[in-house]
Amino acid sequence: MDNQPIIDASVLRGLVEIAGDQPQALLEELFTLLLESGEVQAATIRTAAPDDFNAITRAAHTLKGAAGSVGATQVARIAGQIESQARLLQLGPWQNMADELQHALARLRDAAIALGYYAAAKAV
Repeated sequence: MDNQPIIDASVLRGLVEIAGDQPQALLEELFTLLLESGEVQAATIRTAAPDDFNAITRAAHTLKGAAGSVGATQVARIAGQIESQARLLQLGPWQNMADELQHALARLRDAAIALGYYAAAKAV
């Protein structure tokens, strides 16, 4: 199991500082965007042809950046690994990495719901 936190608290604190008087609204918006687009990017990674390294690289890079911007460390790490492998034209244990990414997104969604940053009604 991954020892990294699901969400880096120091990144959240930084976002709260720049959010002014609406930190909850900002965090809800950011996590909603990340989780909804993250599912799309993960689906692209999972369903791309095994040799469509460009599509896989773009989806993983997009997800890595979005996750990193809110401190979603596990999602960012896994997406970064997939991106690196795709750039090298090697995906190794492809299904395992896609499964790991999907599980990390689910853990992130659960954490965001628990923190009040994602409405449970929106969760799939």
